Amino acid sequence: HISSLIDEAAKDENIKVIILRINSPGGSPTASETIRRAVVEARREGKYVIASMGDVAASGGYWIAVNANQIIASDVTITGSIGVYGGVPNIKGLLDKIGVNFDHVAYGDNAGMWSLNKPLSEGERKRLSLMMDNVYNAFTQRVAEGRMMNADAVENMAQGRAWRGDDAKQN
Repeated sequence: HISSLIDEAAKDENIKVIILRINSPGGSPTASETIRRAVVEARREGKYVIASMGDVAASGGYWIAVNANQIIASDVTITGSIGVYGGVPNIKGLLDKIGVNFDHVAYGDNAGMWSLNKPLSEGERKRLSLMMDNVYNAFTQRVAEGRMMNADAVENMAQGRAWRGDDAKQN
């Protein structure tokens, strides 16, 4: 929904500046990327975009800010957290205790990867790790491009670290 509001503002001739207020510890890379793309499109439409960070604009909250013309944060805003994690819970033991059983048909090595009633196989673990690496690489690439930084400098500061606003500005 936020991305559609940004799109709407980008098309409005009477709007010259978009202020995106961010107060988020993060979340879905897909949602973050959707909002970031709306910011990019708004800038292509000639809008000046300001990302105004609240108390927290970390991880996905930072992801959506990286392409803004300007980022404003207080000295104590928590931001950054350029890292990615994920997993698949295994609740088979619980399901067994309450008498819930599953049956399934699967085709392909990773077809059951998102099942909650079995542990990940070694191949599924590798696949999940590769997926997390791909999201992390996309995140660091967007930070480098959006903040006009060297990719090595971003990598040096990333790795899941969060920063206070004054330190983030310095970095």
